[in-house]
Amino acid sequence: MWRCRCDCGNEVEVSARRLKLDRTKSCGCLTRVQRGEDLAGQRFGKLVAVRQVGNRRGHALWECACDCGNTTEVTADVLKSGRTKSCGCLYGPGRSGGRVDDLTGRRFGKLVVRQRVGSRGTYALWECACDCGNICQVTSHDLKHNGTSSCGCARKRPRAKDIAGERFGKLYAVNPVGRSDRGSAVWRCLCDCDRVVEVSVHDLKSGKASSCGECG
Repeated sequence: MWRCRCDCGNEVEVSARRLKLDRTKSCGCLTRVQRGEDLAGQRFGKLVAVRQVGNRRGHALWECACDCGNTTEVTADVLKSGRTKSCGCLYGPGRSGGRVDDLTGRRFGKLVVRQRVGSRGTYALWECACDCGNICQVTSHDLKHNGTSSCGCARKRPRAKDIAGERFGKLYAVNPVGRSDRGSAVWRCLCDCDRVVEVSVHDLKSGKASSCGECG
């Protein structure tokens, strides 16, 4: 027989056979959980207490869900004292190996940081909402140092069709000058009366604009 000390602090004698066959895992406290204060549903930093799973050194042990998606087990006294506020994701891995800069709620161009979802390499990985409606994941390094400011939609804008030299009524398309507030390409056009105007492709092709508006 072997005298064993349980994590809850109790001592118990167990045969070598039962230990090797993994038939005994505690002094019995796992099957007679001492119910402490009900913390289910309460939040402690990034942790939400789910259920009591046992006792550890005289304190109720709670399974907790972390905002990053991981689960961890923490004793009630540690949760309530504020000594543990996450599964560990708040402290790494980060470039400096220390506390990760919390970017939640910050805006980077078209991106607004929603929550941390883990790590990529040595950098914190963040879930971001783009102004276009897409959701993407970006590292803290790319947000703060590499200039990532969208989900990619800013780079995916289709190239405007080249209408240089085409005629629309009295207007002759010369060259593009930008985009309208609605996203339509805007072209500099020469009117038959020699006036120069800027008109969107949408207005040109729909026939809404066919002259400079001064010559009729």
